[in-house]
Amino acid sequence: DVEIDFNKAYNPYCAYSNGYRCPVPPVENNLETKIMAGEKAFHKSKNERPVNLNAGQEFSAADKKIILSGDENAILRVLQTTDDKDLRVLKATSSDVKYNDPLIESLSKRMFATVRDPNHPGVGIASPQIGINKNLIWVQRFDKPDQPFEFYVNPKILWRSKLKRKGAEGCLSIP
Repeated sequence: DVEIDFNKAYNPYCAYSNGYRCPVPPVENNLETKIMAGEKAFHKSKNERPVNLNAGQEFSAADKKIILSGDENAILRVLQTTDDKDLRVLKATSSDVKYNDPLIESLSKRMFATVRDPNHPGVGIASPQIGINKNLIWVQRFDKPDQPFEFYVNPKILWRSKLKRKGAEGCLSIP
């Protein structure tokens, strides 16, 4: 196992920043092949995807039961890949949620409490990990040390790098 202190590790977001000196990447992250990675390789507009505020589905009765099963600071049960029933939920396709659903705020707070649980901290959490197959996710941005966590509703991956980084597993659903 390789453990990396992500606060000191190589950050691909800063690889092309002006006037900022990036930490040296760990030796394990060096590859023998040339890779086009980072902001220079993406040439489309960023954060400008058209959004239909009326699209998406409402939460199901089962979803609402999970969301309302505790107060907004209560930690949720995280599904595990080692449990067959949990794994079926984790592998299921998620759907977009209505942007104006009032339960998003409560769910967001509960998911944040779960990912920040001092007994089992994570680097992010998606709603399928707590049994709700909707496209909602908290991610930890290592390029934002003061407020690293951001919440996304109905995110879409428009581009991805071929760069892979070795490091400790941060997924709460993988024991």
